[in-house]
Amino acid sequence: MLCVTILLPGALGQTYHLSPLWSAAPGDPLKLYVTSTGGAGTPNERGIAFNALSNQLYVVQRSGNNYTVHVVDANAGTKLYNLRTNGILPVVTSEVSGANGIGLVAIDAAADGAVYAGNESPNASGGSNPFSTNKLFRMYRWANSDSNTLPVEIFEGDPAGQSDNFRWGDVLDARGSGLNTQIILDNQNASARFLAILRPTDVTMKSFSATFFFQDTGTPFGASIGRSLEFGVGDTLWQKRTAAPLLQSSFDFNASQNISPTLAAYANFPDSLGPVGLDLSRNLLAGINFASSTSTPDTLDLYDISDPANPLLLAQYNFSINHVANNNFIGRVLFAGDKVFALDGNNGILAFAVASGPLAPPTILQQPQSLRLVTGSSGTLSVITADIATFQWQFNRTNIAGATNSTYTISNARFSDAGDYRVIVSNDAGPAASSNAVVTVLPGENFHRLSPLWSLAPQSRDYLPGDSDGQGHTPLYRGIAYNSLSNQVYLISRTGPSDGLSINVLDATTGLDLYQLNTSGISGGSIILLAMGAGEDGALYAANMDTSATTGAAVYNLYRWGNSSPDTVPTPVFSGEPAGLTSPFRWG
Repeated sequence: MLCVTILLPGALGQTYHLSPLWSAAPGDPLKLYVTSTGGAGTPNERGIAFNALSNQLYVVQRSGNNYTVHVVDANAGTKLYNLRTNGILPVVTSEVSGANGIGLVAIDAAADGAVYAGNESPNASGGSNPFSTNKLFRMYRWANSDSNTLPVEIFEGDPAGQSDNFRWGDVLDARGSGLNTQIILDNQNASARFLAILRPTDVTMKSFSATFFFQDTGTPFGASIGRSLEFGVGDTLWQKRTAAPLLQSSFDFNASQNISPTLAAYANFPDSLGPVGLDLSRNLLAGINFASSTSTPDTLDLYDISDPANPLLLAQYNFSINHVANNNFIGRVLFAGDKVFALDGNNGILAFAVASGPLAPPTILQQPQSLRLVTGSSGTLSVITADIATFQWQFNRTNIAGATNSTYTISNARFSDAGDYRVIVSNDAGPAASSNAVVTVLPGENFHRLSPLWSLAPQSRDYLPGDSDGQGHTPLYRGIAYNSLSNQVYLISRTGPSDGLSINVLDATTGLDLYQLNTSGISGGSIILLAMGAGEDGALYAANMDTSATTGAAVYNLYRWGNSSPDTVPTPVFSGEPAGLTSPFRWG
């Protein structure tokens, strides 16, 4: 990690670095407000905000069309409760190809503690094919962060008053209080660039109006959906995307032309640096640097921007896991007084205190874990630090030659590999030692193992076709079963959701084809037949999969074959909704 002394006016010789407060990695059972399961292009968490009055961090999370606003203790990362989301509407299917609406995304808190959050809509004006109020861009307000406070819709429609399809809602920033509250937004369209600022129309704070400004489309804004947008000093603002400069612009409510001119474009940042946060009182900028490899973590990079045209990299801090794809570079970085928070979609949250004085040795976020190996197998030890560091692994307190990465792999384990392992992590401030990880090596003959019988490659037989969309989303053979009485394996295959059904019977010992089961009378369902099992008496059972689209109850059909003879006709033994519900649920 780089450590550089910053000379600031009025603070001669003052140095700054970030001291870790806490982190939340996807999959942490104690911090379920972060995940990595939303998909490379659609992280489940896309917005965070800090409330100075309550010292709370808010994390917006979605699962399908369900939205949660987690309230987190900003000092410890502990989940406290959820904000109420009653009345927040889902966004219906977009009419813009490749873009979908999201019911709740960006969030921020104003100086008076009110919380503001909006949806993301590619059809902010409601669209035209057809028009739908559920396509409108919407902004909601919680008067305070109380767990019982209900959100109130304060604005709907295109913030720039356009009738064409423009995308709004990926980012926002709020400042001020009461009637002086301002919420800044920008759109995500290369064809026309707008800024909009929402302000309350009266003291009830239940209705806001928008003032919009044109931005020059010739400005190098960049293309990524993930970006940062925040107010600067006075009537200025800052914007940053990957592969684009840091932009400073201005706005004037009293100007005769509603234009937001670009004041400066600072290009001397790496292309991999995405959303940023700024602390202009300390001349600091922190931004998410997206890794290009899944073998290293993304980092939060800290810069001195006393001269923003020549930013000075001070330090880099690792996210808690190695890079998980975040193709749209979704994230947010917040300076909040003496704290910094960073959300990196699919990669977790980091929380720091802004510290002055000498740099400290690296902080270890994830200690190496003990391993149990059998002889001849392999295992990997790993460590994750909050800071960029050098590494030296040790075995029984002795350096291992060449073991200078964040991971160390034991290959072809032998009894002599058993013992204590640790890693020494170092930076310019000095070293820190991890806890010991105990590696135990056990004789392989004491454990069960698998001995290959046979295998079938995809498309090696007619009933093992490639999937229908070529992307691995819809495998056409998804269910197998084993019958111990006949020593047979059954594999269900099809050529489409309702077409080309076959149940193929294989010899379990050799994998040879024997015959196909009778499928007379089987029909219906979103997928005609999917899961299968065999009873202890040799009877066979298989069922369809039904989602009932978006209306009505599922029609789940279960069939039984009395035995595995090729002439046995299946008999329907159940048809209906297994839980007796009338809402659409997926079964099968």
